[in-house]
Amino acid sequence: MGNGKRIKKNCFILKSVYAQKQEISNNNSYLTSSISFDMHVDGKDYKNLTAQIKQVVGSNFDDNDSLEVVYQFDYPNQFNYKLFRDSVEDYYKELIGPNGRAIKINKIDKNTLITLIGNTFLYSKKIEW
Repeated sequence: MGNGKRIKKNCFILKSVYAQKQEISNNNSYLTSSISFDMHVDGKDYKNLTAQIKQVVGSNFDDNDSLEVVYQFDYPNQFNYKLFRDSVEDYYKELIGPNGRAIKINKIDKNTLITLIGNTFLYSKKIEW
């Protein structure tokens, strides 16, 4: 029998994406965006955090590991950056991309340029570890 207390797992709660600018083409794609999230680690809550997302120079948006995730907060000992980075990339591409919940972008031909500017997408997703 437990003592009635529920142990809260470490988690990220990804809340929204602000797509500042994203251009998708066959020869020159890039993006700059930010993500807002909350985090619970080592029994402590961290609220209203943000991280910047950028497409790796020279990468294709559809490639794995094509996004850089940069955060500016003091993280606790149990913070798992690789899990966080991978989760943010999956979350972003779940919203915008070939299977996007918010914007679905299929394969484009060589003369197509798609530009997104100043879009905010609200979608909550919890990642536990």
